[in-house]
Amino acid sequence: MNENEKNMSKYQILSSYIKDISFEVPTPACFIDANQNLDKYNTTVDITTKPGTNQFIELNCKITFHAPENIIHKIHVEACIAVIIKILDENLSKEQVRKLLLVEIPDLHSKHLTGIITDMLHKSGFKDFKFTKEINFAELYLTETTNQNLQKN
Repeated sequence: MNENEKNMSKYQILSSYIKDISFEVPTPACFIDANQNLDKYNTTVDITTKPGTNQFIELNCKITFHAPENIIHKIHVEACIAVIIKILDENLSKEQVRKLLLVEIPDLHSKHLTGIITDMLHKSGFKDFKFTKEINFAELYLTETTNQNLQKN
């Protein structure tokens, strides 16, 4: 059994879908400004989970673009996908489940989410847009865990 098959025996992905998309270009000035400055926008990733019925978990992975303060004419770009998961291995520790939900499963779906945003921007006239680097969920998890440990001490 390879590593992927071992991990998949821990959980089952029942479905994934686009939960929310928000794309706003309020004025032509916003379009022109964003077209020139989109590479200066900050990107944030937000992962939330909600327990569902029958031991299902809804994992929401959202990417939002934020314009820097000095940009006057701003656009709003945000997309969220939901992944419905069932934990199959009841022996997983709380920390192992947390890592599955914050690293492994988002990593499996990040290309889909960034692809949605890229397609949306390209089809909206932002032809040159591309993500400059992949989202590293393991690094984000490590940073969050380190910050939580520092706050406890």
